[in-house]
Amino acid sequence: EEKKVCQVNETLCKGCGVCVAACPSGANVGKHFTAEELMAEIEGVLV
Repeated sequence: EEKKVCQVNETLCKGCGVCVAACPSGANVGKHFTAEELMAEIEGVLV
């Protein structure tokens, strides 16, 4: 099985957290917000 690794270009990163939320394994960790903060933002948009 081929190993896949995510790489974020920090120069282009806007700190939005989309890559963290989209990571199926939860391996991608954002530097700007916690997972709880991101989920609260997403839930706020959906309500």
